[in-house]
Amino acid sequence: MSLSLGIDTGGTYTDAVLYDDEMGVTARAKALTTKDDLLRGISAAVNTLPESGLASVSLVSLSTTLATNSVVEGYRVPVCLIMIGCPDDLLEREGLATALAGDPVITLAGGHDSGGNEQEELDEAALVATLKESGRAEAFAVCSYFAVHNPSHELRVMELVREITGKPVTAGHELTSKLNAARRAVTTIFNARLIPVISELIAAVRKLMKAKGMHAPLMIVKGDGSLMSADMAERRPVETILSGPAASVVGALRLSGESMALVSDMGGTTTDIALVENAMPRIAVNGAEVGGFRTMVEAASIHTVGLGGDGEILVDKQKRLTIAPRRVVPLSILCSLHPSVREILETQARAPLERISNTDGRFAVSMRRVEGSTLASFTAGRKALMERISVGPVPVSSLLKEAESEFMIKKDMEALANMGYLQYSAFTPTDAAVLLDLDKSWPKESAHAGARILLRLRDRKEAEESDILAFSTEVRTRVIRDSALALARALVAETLGIAGERWKGVEAVLEHEWSQEDTTASVAPTSASALRLFPRLDIPIVAIGAPVGSYYPPLAELLGTRVVVPPHADVANAVGAVAGSVRRKAEFTIVPTENGLGFKMLSTDGNEDFEDFDVALEAAKTAATAAASTKARADGAASPSVELRVEVRNLPTAHGGELFVDALVVAVATGRPAPAILNTATQ
Repeated sequence: MSLSLGIDTGGTYTDAVLYDDEMGVTARAKALTTKDDLLRGISAAVNTLPESGLASVSLVSLSTTLATNSVVEGYRVPVCLIMIGCPDDLLEREGLATALAGDPVITLAGGHDSGGNEQEELDEAALVATLKESGRAEAFAVCSYFAVHNPSHELRVMELVREITGKPVTAGHELTSKLNAARRAVTTIFNARLIPVISELIAAVRKLMKAKGMHAPLMIVKGDGSLMSADMAERRPVETILSGPAASVVGALRLSGESMALVSDMGGTTTDIALVENAMPRIAVNGAEVGGFRTMVEAASIHTVGLGGDGEILVDKQKRLTIAPRRVVPLSILCSLHPSVREILETQARAPLERISNTDGRFAVSMRRVEGSTLASFTAGRKALMERISVGPVPVSSLLKEAESEFMIKKDMEALANMGYLQYSAFTPTDAAVLLDLDKSWPKESAHAGARILLRLRDRKEAEESDILAFSTEVRTRVIRDSALALARALVAETLGIAGERWKGVEAVLEHEWSQEDTTASVAPTSASALRLFPRLDIPIVAIGAPVGSYYPPLAELLGTRVVVPPHADVANAVGAVAGSVRRKAEFTIVPTENGLGFKMLSTDGNEDFEDFDVALEAAKTAATAAASTKARADGAASPSVELRVEVRNLPTAHGGELFVDALVVAVATGRPAPAILNTATQ
């Protein structure tokens, strides 16, 4: 039997499954994700699978939330954006300046016009001089005006950057053929930042495959649920944004058998929601939005919210409970990994009430080693902080007391957290589920102490056992209601187009209704709405992910529908990793020539002039088919099939005729990955 090995490396867990197209899941395993050394977590999961099954693996495929979480959590490698021939106000568009977050920008003369004609000569001398003085950036992003119609300037700048710096460089035309220079630049910046994140993950999986004697192709799930080769993923890691959520949709469909549903994947950091119609997720053709940024990554239409089982529970001065969007390590898990944490928490929970601090119950945890040029660039304070937490979790209160400057160490901790080297640990919904016996995977003691600390901070009195259980129930209720709101928001946005400020009025009414003990009672009109709005879904919710069993059954009652939690729901992402196909697209545009006497075929692969439109169209069809097939095979497809789509735009004239504007030729090549051919020697 030839099997596929699916691996999903999430923010909390690493899952692995052995999958057969006819038999389904034949073996499965879970392990904690180890961000400081991804190979440990991956190996822990894969090593639990039967050796006999691993010997029959002919395909390995990987899905991951690492790229998505890196954007949501603000992790960033310093990059340098090189803009060529772009308007002066480009940085003010599409959140480009925010995405840069203070990283350097080099502006060069050059670029092209909409017809692919050079508008100004590329200023190579200025680039060379600037690059020789720049050493802070660890990667480069290149965006030239209208590069999708002529990438020659981007290609030349990439060549010079590699020659002078030796550092990774990404160009916008490699990632998308769509117009919108600012959004293309945002996408390119993220791609440059994600290269080390995804490369580390791929290297870990390859190392494991070598140790296990597996010679199968390695694939990665893209944001639209299709697959790409690992080699391509290292060059275009931004396409793995929403990889985990897309794989979850594919896996949920395969495991549940539902064809019309809301799929909700609840992980440690985020909840990802997708509307599925006719067994296919909707595609966000205008680009995936994540972390508040609109990219040009064509992906499944996923609504990602910072709501997960490992969000930090916060209590404000008004005693209101909220769930922070940034993932922390649950105290129950931290104690399981580091037993000494329990004693520290107990000491903090027994301290006199007048000595409690809002930093009690929080720890700083080392997540990855700092090496090479990155370590050399660290300030003395950041080096000392990393050395301090490298021996094990350290109470945040201790770090503040030891510091010469509380302001500086807080700043250093946040910087290291944003860079992925430090992570906090605190009380989370996972801890509340442990205390309510809904999750029996972890010890209760640390979760119990963490809840006592929060209650002492909130109520300024000692907590009884009944108070701790009531608080845990309150946390669970908040997660259920926030999840229900997220599902309702996603469905309303997909079906009615109501989002943003327009959604806030709807949300206010829903929250008001759900806070009433009798949800059937009428609700008094509010400034948000004069209508009673209590949703009832006509489609089921397919819920997957490790925490869903704790929250989604009662959520179904709020939304008046049924919840399907399929078998193997907690490893659905790993199933989705091996259930997809390779899908690559090529786009060619035909426009009139400047003199209006002919036609020009434009693409990132080159431009060509024609006298006759029909000849140009046939040439574009042939070129697009060949380009899409070549890209699909490069991504690992065995025998891709190609579908063509032609869109011609004409404008009506005053005399009743039509004026040709342009024609778009799109070729989509699809095919299953080519598995390794196993023989008795490899088995």
